[in-house]
Amino acid sequence: VLLSPTPPSQPTPPSQPTPAATMIKSVAVLCLCLLAAQANAFQISVGDCPTDTKVVSNFDAKSYMGHWYEIEAFSQIWELGGKCSTADYSLGDDGKVIVKNAMHTIVGEVTQEGFAEVTSTNGDAELLVTFVVPVVGKRQANYLVLDTDYKEYALVYSCSKFFGFLKMESAWILGRNSVLSEAASDAVEAAIKSAKLKRKAFRPTKQDC
Repeated sequence: VLLSPTPPSQPTPPSQPTPAATMIKSVAVLCLCLLAAQANAFQISVGDCPTDTKVVSNFDAKSYMGHWYEIEAFSQIWELGGKCSTADYSLGDDGKVIVKNAMHTIVGEVTQEGFAEVTSTNGDAELLVTFVVPVVGKRQANYLVLDTDYKEYALVYSCSKFFGFLKMESAWILGRNSVLSEAASDAVEAAIKSAKLKRKAFRPTKQDC
């Protein structure tokens, strides 16, 4: 018995995303952008980046690795409820620093991974951090450790030029615990003053998760 071939079925038109799916996708992209902003809390102004920024000498990258809480950071436009920001650093087999940023948002915890490389040749705490952000693309920024005792606190600064006349400055106060001790706070305040950073530009990060 010969079976006649089954007529080819008509191609099913691609289904249109539901409003709920579109909203979820939009929120996911927003959270990734929010995390990118958390990784680069910034202040924009006219001028050049400082060329004489004093950083930690004889930087001990191994001691710097581990878990850090974001205590304060420069004000950012993408806050939108993000909190409990943290950073985890670990040394990869290739010698690069593996960077994992995390924060809590309205849809839960969002993470972003990248890597950092020490760029100085004299042991100073000068690094270049690289992230690949969906939609935004590859993002790089310098990462200068202005002060740290490795055990309790760190003060980090970054500055990038764009459009030839603008600069974007970022800064973070990090702690091994979610709250700094009085001694660590005093050390951070002294470092901020020494680096001539704008103290009022920092905003506290909620760490109540």
